[in-house]
Amino acid sequence: MDRLRDLWDSLRKRKWFGLVLSVMGALVTLFLAVYPDVIRGWINKFAPALLHVFDFLRPFWIPGALFFGGCIAIWIRHYGQEKEQIIEGLQEQINVLTKATEKIPNRRWETIKNIKYGHIGYDPFLRYEHGKIKPTGFGVDLLNKLLGAAELVTVKPEDDERSWDRMAERFAPGVCDVLATPMFATFDRSSKVRFTAPLFFSNVGLYVNIDATPAIFWQGMTVDNLKERLKDSQFGDPQFLKFISFRGEISEKLAKKYAQGQVDTRAGHFLPGTLLKDVADSVFPPRALFCESYVAEDQLEKLKVDWRDAVPPPTRAFPRVINVLPANSILYPVCFAVPYGDYQLANLLNIRLLQLTRQESALDQMAEWLANDRRLMDGEKPEEKFRTKFIEKVKTHFVAEWPSMEEKDGTHA
Repeated sequence: MDRLRDLWDSLRKRKWFGLVLSVMGALVTLFLAVYPDVIRGWINKFAPALLHVFDFLRPFWIPGALFFGGCIAIWIRHYGQEKEQIIEGLQEQINVLTKATEKIPNRRWETIKNIKYGHIGYDPFLRYEHGKIKPTGFGVDLLNKLLGAAELVTVKPEDDERSWDRMAERFAPGVCDVLATPMFATFDRSSKVRFTAPLFFSNVGLYVNIDATPAIFWQGMTVDNLKERLKDSQFGDPQFLKFISFRGEISEKLAKKYAQGQVDTRAGHFLPGTLLKDVADSVFPPRALFCESYVAEDQLEKLKVDWRDAVPPPTRAFPRVINVLPANSILYPVCFAVPYGDYQLANLLNIRLLQLTRQESALDQMAEWLANDRRLMDGEKPEEKFRTKFIEKVKTHFVAEWPSMEEKDGTHA
């Protein structure tokens, strides 16, 4: 019975199932209306006790055929309108892209002279100097290496900072050519922008205050059993556990995927430290956060320093905020984004990436950049062994290539 019920539920979700039922109903009732005596003879021969039921229903066969015929007509009309809406939507996208590219006729690689890039603050990969809208960071440096190193292309930032939930606005060749903030290539974003080849893949963890919830609940947690555990425990109720996130950012996407109904979404500029502080401070209901593991660990170190330096001194140790998922459970490709129709710039960036990373991968370059950046922040040059350890630590949060499915227990989200 369970298999039949599952089969029925599966069929009900198919778009064509309603049409099939309507056609079958129309054919059956039409046959009963046209050949009632033949059907009556069969019933009289094999099940005479049902003759009174057949005679009672006999006047309804023609209206039944008309009813099912009407269902067929309604379904066909609805399906036709749905296809028209899809076609109109595609046509609108084509018109937008056509108008955007008309400003740069016959754009070829060798004619790309000026690049204007958008930027979204995402420390430490992209930040702003002393409160000014002057972006710096690994994304800006790498973009300049790829496009402006030979001084043949002028690379300049936009005047204003973008936000995650509005990243694709005013995003077209000649208006904004590329986003300098390396970002996750998700299915949803792929419908709005075109991504380059991945620079590397970033690990995403699930961070919780382990002191605010029973540790046994998180033991053995994986992306495969997370939904089921939430469903079968009190922590599937938002009164007992909430997943905080920022609108348009990966924390919101994953929270909605794994804990729909328990999502506490914030709007504004994305500040990982703010959300992690909420996780650390939360007691009831406790908070959880999906976040890149490198960013989370970096921000937690800063929060611990602030905690120690607090006046008056804190009366307790910094809460144990940890990642409860195994390493590389959730990996996302990190890429540059260009306007949806700008294939030339996307291909140019991909070719330059291949040339630039022939000797040293983008992951190696980023680890070196972060090590240099940390040295500047600390104000002194660390011993080489500490620098090497730091670079090795960075690489525990990223992978240069996508692992095989046998090695990966995770998601393609």
